[in-house]
Amino acid sequence: MRVFICFYFLLCNLITAQQPVSIHLTEQDGLPDKEFYGIAEDSKGFIWIAGNKGLTRFDGKNYKTYSHPKKRGLSVFEINVDQQDRIWCINISGQIFYVENDELILFKDLKKDLTECYPNWPSMITNW
Repeated sequence: MRVFICFYFLLCNLITAQQPVSIHLTEQDGLPDKEFYGIAEDSKGFIWIAGNKGLTRFDGKNYKTYSHPKKRGLSVFEINVDQQDRIWCINISGQIFYVENDELILFKDLKKDLTECYPNWPSMITNW
C-alpha cells in the first residue's frame, strides 16, 4: 500500500494539465479597435471581426479592415459565414455587405425599408 501511495504522489508531480491555446489580440498588435460585436472563422482559418471601426480580417499575423465607398458609418454587426465561404455583415444603417474576392460588396441597402427596428437580415436574404 505504501508503494502505491508513493507511486501516486510521484505520478501527480510529473503529470501536468494541458494549457488551452489562446492568443491575445490588442491594439498594440495592430488591431484597429477594441470594441467588438461579433467574430467568425472561415474555412481558410481567417478570423473575421465585426467591430466599432468596421469589418476586419486577421490572418494570424496581420489585420486588414474592409470598407466600401457607399458605406454609411463605421460599425458592422451580425457577422456570418455562408456555405460559399462569403463573410456577411450589416451596419446600423441597414446596409448588407459581403466579402468576395477580398473585396467588401454592398448586397442591399435597406434604408428605405427600415422604420424603427433592426431587421432580421439573414431571413431577408433568403427571401430575395
